[in-house]
Amino acid sequence: MTIELTREQEAQLSQLVQTGKFESVEQFISYSLSAVSEEDAEHTDWLRAETLKGLASLDAARYSHKSTEDIAAEGTRLLENDCRD
Repeated sequence: MTIELTREQEAQLSQLVQTGKFESVEQFISYSLSAVSEEDAEHTDWLRAETLKGLASLDAARYSHKSTEDIAAEGTRLLENDCRD
C-alpha cells in the first residue's frame, strides 16, 4: 500500500519518530488504527446506551405527543433565549 502525505504530515511524522514518541512509522500507524477502533467502540457503546435510555423512557410513557413542528419551535425559542443571555 502506498500512502501519500503532505509535506507537513511527513515532517510531523518524522518528528514523532525522531523524538522517540514512536519507534517507527509502522508503530505510529498501528497506534492510530487502534485509537480509531477504540473511538468507534466507545461511540457504539454510547449510542447503544442512549438508545436503551430512549426505549426505557418510551416504556415508562415519558414521551411527548407534540408535533415535530412544535418541538422545533420550542428548540428554536430556547436557542434564541440562550443567545440573548
